[in-house]
Amino acid sequence: MTVWARILHKSFAGPVGYVDIGRTRKAHGFKIPSIPFDVRSPLHRLGLVLNLGCNRHSSFLQQASYSDGFNSSYHWLLFGVHNLNHSVSILNELNINIDAYLTLAVGRVEARDTYAMYDVYGSVKARGGKLTVDYLGDSTPTSGWPKAKRRRQNLQQIELRAVVSSMNQHQPSSIETYLSSAPGKPRTYNAPKYAYQLVEILQTKFNFRLKLVLASSWHLDVIGTNSSLGVIGQLQTKQVDFSLVPLALQTERMSIFDPTIEIARGKFFTLFRHPKYAMEGNIFLRPFQTIIWIVMPMLLVCSAALLSAIFIVQRTTAIRALPGALLIVLGVLAQQAVVLAGKMTFANSEKLLLLVLFACCMILLQFYSSFIIGYQLIETPKTINTMEQLIATGMPVSIENLTYNRDFFMRTKDPVAIDLYHRRILPNRQGFVNVSTGIALVRQGGHAFHCETTYGYTHVSETFTERQVCELHHVFLYPHRVTHIPMVKGSPLKELFKLQLQIVRESGVLAYHQHRYYATRPRCIKDSHQTEPVELFDVISAFVLLASGLLCSCFLLLAEVAFRRCSTRVELIEEFLQQRSITSLIVLHCVQEQVDQDVIRMAKTLRKSFPGTIYYTDISKLNFKQQFHRHMFYERYKTAITLNLECSGMDRVLEQLSANAYFNGTFHWLMFGGRNFEQAICLLSDQNINYDTSITLVFDGYAPENISRYEVYEVTGTVKRRGGRIHFELLGIVSSLEELPKRIAPTRGLDGIELRTTLTTANQHQPRPFIEKLNSVKRPKSYNAVSHSYQMVKLLQMKLKFKLIMILASDWRFDLIGQNSSQGVVGQLETKQVDFGITPFAMTVERVFRYDFTIEIARGTFYTVFRHPKSLNNNNIFLLPFETLLWIVIGLTFCGVAVIQTISIVCNPQTVPAQSRIDCLVDQSLLGTLGVLCQQGLHHRIILMSSNKILILVAMAFSMLLLQFYSTFIVGYQLITPPKTINTLEKLVDSNIKMAVENLSYQYDFFRRTKNPVALKLYETKILPNKYGFVNLTFGLQLVKRGGYAFHCETSYGNTLIIETFTEREICELQQVQLYPQRAVHLTMIKGSPLRELFKVNLQLVKERGLLAYHHSRNYIPQPKCNKQSNNHAEQIYLTDVRFAFLLLGAGMAASIAMLSWELAFERFQHWRGIRHQPPDGFVWLN
Repeated sequence: MTVWARILHKSFAGPVGYVDIGRTRKAHGFKIPSIPFDVRSPLHRLGLVLNLGCNRHSSFLQQASYSDGFNSSYHWLLFGVHNLNHSVSILNELNINIDAYLTLAVGRVEARDTYAMYDVYGSVKARGGKLTVDYLGDSTPTSGWPKAKRRRQNLQQIELRAVVSSMNQHQPSSIETYLSSAPGKPRTYNAPKYAYQLVEILQTKFNFRLKLVLASSWHLDVIGTNSSLGVIGQLQTKQVDFSLVPLALQTERMSIFDPTIEIARGKFFTLFRHPKYAMEGNIFLRPFQTIIWIVMPMLLVCSAALLSAIFIVQRTTAIRALPGALLIVLGVLAQQAVVLAGKMTFANSEKLLLLVLFACCMILLQFYSSFIIGYQLIETPKTINTMEQLIATGMPVSIENLTYNRDFFMRTKDPVAIDLYHRRILPNRQGFVNVSTGIALVRQGGHAFHCETTYGYTHVSETFTERQVCELHHVFLYPHRVTHIPMVKGSPLKELFKLQLQIVRESGVLAYHQHRYYATRPRCIKDSHQTEPVELFDVISAFVLLASGLLCSCFLLLAEVAFRRCSTRVELIEEFLQQRSITSLIVLHCVQEQVDQDVIRMAKTLRKSFPGTIYYTDISKLNFKQQFHRHMFYERYKTAITLNLECSGMDRVLEQLSANAYFNGTFHWLMFGGRNFEQAICLLSDQNINYDTSITLVFDGYAPENISRYEVYEVTGTVKRRGGRIHFELLGIVSSLEELPKRIAPTRGLDGIELRTTLTTANQHQPRPFIEKLNSVKRPKSYNAVSHSYQMVKLLQMKLKFKLIMILASDWRFDLIGQNSSQGVVGQLETKQVDFGITPFAMTVERVFRYDFTIEIARGTFYTVFRHPKSLNNNNIFLLPFETLLWIVIGLTFCGVAVIQTISIVCNPQTVPAQSRIDCLVDQSLLGTLGVLCQQGLHHRIILMSSNKILILVAMAFSMLLLQFYSTFIVGYQLITPPKTINTLEKLVDSNIKMAVENLSYQYDFFRRTKNPVALKLYETKILPNKYGFVNLTFGLQLVKRGGYAFHCETSYGNTLIIETFTEREICELQQVQLYPQRAVHLTMIKGSPLRELFKVNLQLVKERGLLAYHHSRNYIPQPKCNKQSNNHAEQIYLTDVRFAFLLLGAGMAASIAMLSWELAFERFQHWRGIRHQPPDGFVWLN
């Protein structure tokens, strides 16, 4: 030893320690004495040399074996005795594994300083591994240290144990089947399957058997304990050799297992669909800076104040002025015109203020709208790139339900992660969900989900659209962690597995399996033509603003309901009043009887809690009927009535209520039946309870000592007088801590009862049966509103399941309203012999108190139709081109021309013989002037003088210019269609058009009842004196076609005859005016009908589904359109247009004949006179 120490001191640079094992007597575990360097540092290699010839070598080796001293951290050199088997027998008892660096040197007897060198190692001693002694060769001072001949790769079929957890994904198959199954698209946690493929490669390479130990979960929470639960427990208690669940190496796990190499990266992302306007606040506030938003309300408030001051100056009260001003200012800001009732004139100051406001708000709106449009068109960048930004958006976050994630939040000290957990995960009821649910939440939008994306991306690619994939974004909750196949701490297989896994990795096999078991992120394929829709989230603030008041009201209501305690009958009544929104209450009681003694206490409580009117009526008194009827007469809106059916004399009370039809939709009944269910049912079954009845029947609970439980029934019927049955439907059982069950909207039918209806076709169905007319599909040519209404009734009949009996009436008989007659449709409805009328009525003042109406099913199109004359009130079309003043100027001008010509003739007698001077005056002055004016030329004799020539030349030029304007006007007047100026009833009365009315009793009733002075004047001046005052539809439209006649009729079927008989030009000439406003027509019910609301609701559904519009288009023909083509249309000239020309010609011809007659008479007179004064024959004048 001394010689060795001296030699090592010279040849070995490192420190050397010497231990005398013969002096070591302690029995505790192997302990290396203190050496002047850190022997546990991985930067050093520690070699140990021991001579097996020492006396206490066996004890020392056992202690080293117990402390796992034979591992890769220590390099052992043992000098054995000359007997190899003896040395091997000693080593067989030690814990020597495959990672042991142990060399046995056995001296050769035959050669000094020669040692037979053996490499000694095992497999895994704890799993029954055997010791292997490989001969390396001889070592001599000259040959040196022999090298190992083969690698340690054979584990000799030992059985290694591996723990695995599939998170119960393998059920119902076995874990072996699950791990070895062919991979599909990864949809759940499948890291063990990936690790199993790698371990199978190691198993083939290293020749070992594998035993799987199934764990329920990872159980990361048992780190640092002695528990053997889960994957962590199995590793830390060393009950297995390694794990098939890849784990990342973290600080708290370093003492639990040893890592191998990186086989994958845990890609835990927080996925979400990036909102378009993330981290940008309210989109509606972005167009303007904050200072503008501050200044704008201030200016608006100042404007409203100034406008209020103007209103006050105009003698408007301040209470009305300020709200009105605010309404106007806000309306101007929102570009919504606001007109105050009665505000027709404006002061100049008000006009100026409003003009400035309009201009300012219009300019602001242009910039605002331009910004919103541009902002919507531009694709915004994804600004949520960190977890802090995601938390700031307020988006709810869910976490994949893995113990790994729960352990992270339990151990993390990251303030961002802790903030996320407390603000976004704990308050979320979907804080921890599975991957499919989480990805579905992300797909809906507005939700983030933290998961392992290696299989989460499979759900994304299968369920997301291309647009949703492009919107997908992710942030990191923590950095990606490298995952390993974990080995137990101090495992002898660590370096062996690491080396082989590195080879698998470099050969590409690991990447191949990773591609099979790990999904990649789907690519975003953008379509350049895809439009970007506006989503609800983009404009959610507008809806929030609209719904804020409603939500506050709902929250208050919920708070009141939550803290409300209903334990007795008075609380139940209060809940009933609140639920039905009752404004007045009538309490029918029998306070003198034992069953109704709590009425006094109820009165005190209700007086404090109920703000409406309360009436108390004792049903046991004799004047009950009169008193109750008086209350019912005054209280008709939202009235509730309570009644205890246990009171005596209830048969009489209910009979009076039924006789007066008080069980209807106007009154809400709350009845208490006590505990006698059969008696209450029998009492109510005989009453007049119909479909619209609102009766809530309450029975006490089962236990006599506890009456805080109630059975609540809803009592309804169909139509009692038509044989309808009464139904009792259990709504629920309530206690003092529960609210009153709400009424369920009735969805039942009428149980096949038989309803009666009346109708009239105004005898238009003859000679066919009237049912054939009701079902006709041809274009209507006569009164057809009843056919449209009948189709609606057929839809109601199919929906509500009732039978129908139709009673045909001869006419409406509106003249019998209020006369208690049963004739006609009116009489049948008024005397309630039917349930409703198929013939639709309009709601008028005299009818509203006698019938009930449903909803508008059509609109009566009663119009007065006529062909509009072209030249209205213009008797002479030839005078239209020029104004009256211009005509006067033209006449005076040409009269002056004629006078000048006359003077010229008179002043020059030489040019004309004296005997023909009068003829020349007429010929040259009058006819010449008219010829120049009419562009018809003139005689040459009147232009002999230069003065006349100048005058005639100027007059010809002047007349030519006038004629251009005159002709242009006439041509334009013929080409341009003049406006239809008869557009009111007053103008029709003042025109020359005659009037006829369709011969329907509806029209007679209108003229009998109307107080409209224009309608009365029309009736007296145009209809009564006319022999065609009331005619049928066909003849009336023939009068219209002939022209000069107006015809008042129902155009919904009159348009059919117009289309079939009128030409296109006649259609274009048609004009319509209203004799009275068009009225909405309804399906009429008898007064107080229990079916009114039922029919209204179902007719509204028919209307919303488009069926009403479909049948309306079949039975109501619209006005035909004018198909005039302006390019090809030739406008004919009528005699009326040129009547003046013919009249002028006729007048001239008459004047000429008269002049001719006068001239003939004058000639004869002159001839006679000449003969009389003729001298006798032979008479000669002397001078």
